[in-house]
Amino acid sequence: MALGNINLGIRAGEFLCIVGPSGCGKSALLLLIAGLAFLTSGEVRVNDQLVKGPGTDRILIFQEHGLFP
Repeated sequence: MALGNINLGIRAGEFLCIVGPSGCGKSALLLLIAGLAFLTSGEVRVNDQLVKGPGTDRILIFQEHGLFP
C-alpha cells in the first residue's frame, strides 16, 4: 500500500474529505479504516478500539456501486 506515517484524528460531527492524486493511498486508507485490508505495521483505531476486521460501526460504499449512472 502507498501509506506511511499517517496520524489522523477526526472528532464527532466533523466532515472530512480525502483528496489526492491517483495512487496516493486514499482508497487504501479507507479500506484500512473499514477493516477490509490489513496492515504490515502500525495500527488503526476507531473510537480507541483496534480495527481487526469489518465492524458494524464503520461502512465503506464503493463509488461504482453507490452512485446512479
